[in-house]
Amino acid sequence: MLAVMEAERALGNEPRDDSALKCGYDITSRQPVRPDDGLIEVKGRAKGATNITLTKNEIIAALNKPTHYWLAIVLVNEDDSAEGPHYLQGPVTQAPDWVEMSKNLELEEFLHRARFYSRPSTHPDGRGSRFRWEITQRSCNFVV
Repeated sequence: MLAVMEAERALGNEPRDDSALKCGYDITSRQPVRPDDGLIEVKGRAKGATNITLTKNEIIAALNKPTHYWLAIVLVNEDDSAEGPHYLQGPVTQAPDWVEMSKNLELEEFLHRARFYSRPSTHPDGRGSRFRWEITQRSCNFVV
């Protein structure tokens, strides 16, 4: 969750850890230029994992606020270094059946559709950190 909190701060947002509230997301991120907060569910997965699981509570929260809800995946390498976060807005489109407790999502497909955040670094000419979303055919990459 630390990687996502750092990424949100680098984007100029004010993240708050709400994971203890069990409200279907882990972070509320106040965005100064928008009137509504982002709701972020964080999933850490070992590099090479094939799926992620969303609970019924997380799915319902995502469906209730699809334009505000983001799923953030952080891939953890064997040396405990992290890749990401990878963001996907509105990760689900249908409610769980009344007997379903969770849904498994294919991680590769998620990553294919996600936006990637890379950590800030100093610009080569010494101007400090510069950020923008780079739109590619497959995804949006946050680059320096």
